[in-house]
Amino acid sequence: MMKRIFTAFLAAALLLTSAACGKKASAAPTLKEGLTLKSVVDDIGNEIGITMPAEVDESILKDIVGIEPEDVEEYAGYVTMVMISADNFIAVKAKEGKVETVQKALAARQETVVKSFEQYLPSELDKAKAGKVITIGDYVFLVILGRMDKDPAAETAVIEEMIRELSEDELPEGFAQRTREAADVSEGNGKEVAETEENDDKFEETEMKRAFSYSGYYKAVVLEGKVADIYVTQS
Repeated sequence: MMKRIFTAFLAAALLLTSAACGKKASAAPTLKEGLTLKSVVDDIGNEIGITMPAEVDESILKDIVGIEPEDVEEYAGYVTMVMISADNFIAVKAKEGKVETVQKALAARQETVVKSFEQYLPSELDKAKAGKVITIGDYVFLVILGRMDKDPAAETAVIEEMIRELSEDELPEGFAQRTREAADVSEGNGKEVAETEENDDKFEETEMKRAFSYSGYYKAVVLEGKVADIYVTQS
C-alpha cells in the first residue's frame, strides 16, 4: 500500500516538474523600439503640460526624490519649480533588485507633495492625491499631473494608459474601457466629446479607428503620424 502511495506521489511530482519546465519565463516589459524614458516623459509632458518644470538631474533625483543614482539604470522626469503647483512626472528604470526601493521613494515623494498642499490650494491637493506610482516591470513612474479643467483621477488614468501603450506591457483587461468611462464622467453628462470621422482615403483600418480613448488618439496622431478629422464642440 505504501509503495503504491509513494509511486503515485512521485508521478505527481514529476508531472508538476515537467509542467513547470515547459513554461517559458515571460520577458520583462520594456519600452517600444526607438523610445527612451526621456522621450516618453517629454511627449506626455508636452501634451498634458507641466507647470514651470525643472528637469530631474542626479541632484534632484537624490536630494528631492530620494533615489540613489546607483540604484537606477536610467531616469528622466520633471518637477515643478513653483510652490503653487503639485506637478511631478518622474520615470525610473530600476536596477535588478531595486524596484521596491524605487517604488517606496516615489511613494514617499507623492506623500510629501500631498502634505505640502493640505492647508491651501485644494485643486493641487486633489491632483496630488490622485497621483499614482505605476510599475511596469523594472520601470517605475510617479505621475502627479493633469490639466486644470479636468478631473485629476481621470487625468491620471489617461496618463497611465499612455505609459502602458508606450511599453510592451499589455493593458489590463478592461483598462481602456474604465479609462474612457472616467474621462466621460469628468466631462459631465450630456456633453459631446471629441469624435473621429471614418475616412478610408486618409487612413486604413488601424488601431486609431478602434481606439476611443484620448490616449489612443494621442498615440496614433502624435506618435505614429496618422491623420484624423477631429471635431470638438465648444463647452
